[in-house]
Amino acid sequence: MDKLYKQRLQAALLQKYRYLRYILNDHVLVIVFFLFVTLAYAYHDFLQQSFMLPQWVLTVFVSGFITLLIYPIRVATLLKKQDLHYLNHSALLTKRYFYSAQLYSVLFVLFAFVSGTIILLPLLHKVKMAVTLEWWLNGVLYSFIHVMSQLTPLKKQLSVVLFIVMVSYFYIGVFSCVILCSLFVFVYTKQSPLQSIAQLIEAESYRLMRQNMWLHFFGDAPIHHNTKKQSYFDNVVSRVNVSVLLKYALRQKEIRENVVGQMIVASLVIFASKNVWVISVVVGLLLFLSGVQLYHTLIYQCSRFYKWMPHNVSDWKKEMKQVVFFIFLLQSGMIVVLSSISIGVISVMRVVLSIFIVRFLVLPLYIFSKIDKMM
Repeated sequence: MDKLYKQRLQAALLQKYRYLRYILNDHVLVIVFFLFVTLAYAYHDFLQQSFMLPQWVLTVFVSGFITLLIYPIRVATLLKKQDLHYLNHSALLTKRYFYSAQLYSVLFVLFAFVSGTIILLPLLHKVKMAVTLEWWLNGVLYSFIHVMSQLTPLKKQLSVVLFIVMVSYFYIGVFSCVILCSLFVFVYTKQSPLQSIAQLIEAESYRLMRQNMWLHFFGDAPIHHNTKKQSYFDNVVSRVNVSVLLKYALRQKEIRENVVGQMIVASLVIFASKNVWVISVVVGLLLFLSGVQLYHTLIYQCSRFYKWMPHNVSDWKKEMKQVVFFIFLLQSGMIVVLSSISIGVISVMRVVLSIFIVRFLVLPLYIFSKIDKMM
């Protein structure tokens, strides 16, 4: 059973790697690199401003960040529907398979804990708490308790308790390890009996659906069992006097969530950093990234649409440009409004300059030129 789980885990990781390559295709990797550098600079600005914050605020922020980073992680059972008849007849095989899933899930939680620690190292020094052996021991105990709590009815309450223990570490030090050891024993004794295979398969499908919803902010990951009829939205779109392709694009959930995801990232940067140049660079990179992803999504989604309703090639290209330009205007307008609220009307002119550069230089030379070269 260990080999079976390892094979499925390798296949799942390979699928995620291929999807990541799909997201970062066509020079998007370069844009993400510059975006990462700019966000790192914005984080540096935040660290400079954090000197004014009291110590207890920083401890709550550090503990809350790590807790929120770990909380969404669930046990990756990687079960499939065909396992219902295979594993349900052998309790021993089921336990061995599920314990393997728990062990590998602990490694993912540990990876998230280490990543959060590396990101927050400057803040840990500000609260006068070095990353010692007790901190890493807390991380190991935290990971095991979080994974084991998935089999208890108190998993939400335990997350709150773990957050409080993480805060207390900055004040009681090594004694927090004793509290976590007690929690470990408590969770181990409170674990429910092994659930049925049908329940585990349902939980795994829900975990994958939540994972795909996060990926949807940056691409067009397939979401199964999550389609809803939005008649009110279709009714509004059908009454708007725009091209057929734009109506079709606005009805696509993948495109809408892609746009919303880019706007969420832009909003976080606008309100977290007061540096106008940082905001201008991030806005320009996000608009270009959104345009590239929208171009690839349109190619994938609308190829079938034009098989059903054939158009002239020139009309097709013109309508694709209209869709990209409309989404660009929509995002730009929202960014200008948010920037005006955050940094003022006068400073927002630099953000507008960045938007004009993307509109009149990047879009025509890159995205529109690629549309013209099609077919």
